[in-house]
Amino acid sequence: MLIAPGRWEAAKDIGESASTSTGPSPAWTRSQRSGVAIVGSVFSSIYASKLGHALADTPVPQQAIDVAKESVGGAELVAHQAGAQGGPQAEGLIHTAVNNSFVSGWHAGSWVCFAVVLLGAVVAWKWLPARGDVSVDEPVSDRELIAA
Repeated sequence: MLIAPGRWEAAKDIGESASTSTGPSPAWTRSQRSGVAIVGSVFSSIYASKLGHALADTPVPQQAIDVAKESVGGAELVAHQAGAQGGPQAEGLIHTAVNNSFVSGWHAGSWVCFAVVLLGAVVAWKWLPARGDVSVDEPVSDRELIAA
């Protein structure tokens, strides 16, 4: 066994405290919070899936893999513990898997953001009213603007 099972409770605590927050600013709208939640869900599901696959055939215990899949902070602690017990190659293997999984999740979340922005642009172009053409042949004085 590469890492002692009793060491993972601390990592689990770190992962849980890192994933809990006081929430977004009260000024945020419900749709903004929903958008952040959707992108975060896409990111975390891709991250956890890729990391689980990357560490599946390694001597890292399943409990440690579960902690690493919960947060990047937990994964860094798992990597540190692996390095302390298995040497720098074990730590490097986990760091590489975490970094690749993080980038994959970030990439997927970015594509979701792109799709939402593109959809918003199409909706705005298609259904928002167009501004009328205002052509002024002669300059209008300030007095005429006030009188109007």
